[in-house]
Amino acid sequence: MKKLLSFLLSICLIYLLTVPAHAAGSVSMKVSASSSTLHRGDTVTFTVSVSGSGAVTQYGLQLKFDSSVFEVVSGSHSVSGAQFAEFNPSRGFAVLYGSATTPSGKLGTFTLRVKDSAPFGSYTVSGNASAKNGTENVSASASGATVTVECKHSFGSWSKVDGSNHKHTCSICGKEESAAHTWNSGTVTKPADCQNTGEKQLTCTACGDTRTETVPLADHKYSAWTKVDDDKHTHACSVCGKEETAGHTWKSTVIKAANCISDGETKYTCSGCGLSRTETVKKNGVHTYDHGCDNDCNVCGATRTTSHKYSTDWDSDKSGHWHACVHCGDKQAAVSHIPGPEPTDDDPQTCTACGYILKPSLRHEHVYGDKLTGDENGHWYPCEQCTDQKDFAAHDFANDCDTKCETCGYERVTEHVWGTEWSYDEASHFHACTVCGEKNDEAEHDFRRGVCKICAAAEPGYVPYTMPTALAMLIGAAVGSGVTAAIFLLVGKKKKKNAA
Repeated sequence: MKKLLSFLLSICLIYLLTVPAHAAGSVSMKVSASSSTLHRGDTVTFTVSVSGSGAVTQYGLQLKFDSSVFEVVSGSHSVSGAQFAEFNPSRGFAVLYGSATTPSGKLGTFTLRVKDSAPFGSYTVSGNASAKNGTENVSASASGATVTVECKHSFGSWSKVDGSNHKHTCSICGKEESAAHTWNSGTVTKPADCQNTGEKQLTCTACGDTRTETVPLADHKYSAWTKVDDDKHTHACSVCGKEETAGHTWKSTVIKAANCISDGETKYTCSGCGLSRTETVKKNGVHTYDHGCDNDCNVCGATRTTSHKYSTDWDSDKSGHWHACVHCGDKQAAVSHIPGPEPTDDDPQTCTACGYILKPSLRHEHVYGDKLTGDENGHWYPCEQCTDQKDFAAHDFANDCDTKCETCGYERVTEHVWGTEWSYDEASHFHACTVCGEKNDEAEHDFRRGVCKICAAAEPGYVPYTMPTALAMLIGAAVGSGVTAAIFLLVGKKKKKNAA
C-alpha cells in the first residue's frame, strides 16, 4: 500500500510541475544555505521553509542545482500530520494531505557536496515549486540560495620578484600573491671602527633574498685615563690614536669632619685616573647641638640659652593632653582629660578639650588605621576609638647596633662595641664594631719601609725580606769580587780536610 501511495504521489508531483497554476491562493517556498562560502569537497545543508495564503491538498519542490558542481548526499522532510511526505534525491520534496491544509513552517533539509572537480564561481540552489487543492492548481513559487565555491589555496614557497618584493603561487588555481620582503636584523660581515664603515647582510625570512647595508662609523676605543698633571688626565684611541685630555673629575670623601675647635680632612679622588689628594678643612666655629633646645655643644661644651617652642595643637594619651615642644618634646600645660557626655550607641565619649576618645560607642566596632604605631616593645595598628591593637609584632632591626625599625621607623638608642685592635684594608685602618662592622677612627695608612707604623699593614706590592732571600742577595752582590773567590777557596779547603 505504501509503495502504491509513493507511486501515486510521484505521478501527482510530475503532474503538478507540468500544469500551470490558476486557482486562488498561493504557496511560497524558500531555500537557505548553512554556509555561503564553500570549497571543493565541502558539504552544505539547505533548509526549505514553506508558507501559504490558501489551503492545499498537495505540494512539492523539485530540486534545481548545477550537477557539474554539486551532488546530493542526503535529505529528509519535517512535515507532520500529512497523509504522505517524502524526500527523493532525484525529484525533491512531495507532500499529500487527506484534507485541505494551509502549509507553514519547515518543509525539510537536504545536503549537497561540492564535487572535487567543481569550477570556482557563484551558484544558486533552488527548485521548481508546485501546489494543488483537489483538482485545481494553486500558484506556487520558490526562492533560492546563492553560494560561492572558492579555491582552498595551497601556496608554494616564496620566490624573489625584485629587491623589494617576493611572490608565491597556488598549486590548485594558479593564483599569485605578492608581498614585501621581511628582513631579519642582519649579520655583520665587516665590523665598523672609528675610521672605516662596516657592512651588514640582511636576509628575507620568507624567500631568502639578501641585501647589504652600511654600518656607520663606531665610537673611538679609548684606553684608561692616565694622569698628565695635577689638573688633567688623558687617554688615546687604540684604533686611530686620537688623544683626549680633560680635567680631573674629583669625588670627595670626608676623612675627618671639621667642627668648632678642630680642623677636618677631606680626600679627593679622580674617578677617571684614580689620582688622589687630601685637603685640610679649617675649623668652622659652628657648635653642634642635638636639637633646638640643647644647651651644651656636643664637641666643646659651650653653652647657650634657648627656649622651648610649643605646638598649638594638643598631644594626648589615655592619661591626659598637653602642648609639646617641637624640638625636644617637652610638655607644657599637661592636664587630665575633660570627659564629655557618656557614650551612646553611635557616639563615643571624648575629651571636650582635645577630642581624645575616652570610651568607645556602645555598639563599637574596631576601626583600625593604616598607620603603624609602636613603643619600645613592638608596633601595631591601633583602633581609632580605643586602645585595641591589631597585628602586633616585634621591631625589625638589622642587628643589635641598628637604631631604626625597618618596618615602622621606630628609633632606639644603641652603642657600638668598638674593637681594641686595629682593623685595616688596602686604603686605611680603623677600629671596627664587633657587632655590625661599622668603622671608627678611620685614617689613611702611614707607611714606613713598606709597613704602616699604626696598624702594621703591608704596603701594596711590598715583599718583606726572608732569610733565604737576604742570603741570595748577599751572594749576588759578591759575584765578580774577591769575596767570591775567597768563599770558593774556603769551601774547597773544607772539602779536602773532610776527605783526609
